[in-house]
Amino acid sequence: MDGFGSIALGYSIVWRSGTFGTAVFPSLAYATRLATDPLNSLQEETLLVAGSAPQAGSNRWGDYSAMSVDPVDDCTFWYTGEYYTSRGTQWRTRIGSFKVPGCS
Repeated sequence: MDGFGSIALGYSIVWRSGTFGTAVFPSLAYATRLATDPLNSLQEETLLVAGSAPQAGSNRWGDYSAMSVDPVDDCTFWYTGEYYTSRGTQWRTRIGSFKVPGCS
């Protein structure tokens, strides 16, 4: 939660062709809820980074993921997580930052 009461959720996303159309490989996204939004609602999902390959050879995922608010401005969210860039076990970590509208 930032200094204005808004929250952010970071997560992995993936789906196969046929479910929603085009395949999405292990990728990272986030959604926010402004302090003024109705309860039980989120803003539109934002893609942080799109993966480019499927996971293979492992049944573990998401061991390294975190969301925190920057203590300097109490406004910037920092999110880290895993995504895939090539077939097999070539996962990468992405660190991204964003602010929700209205936080300055």
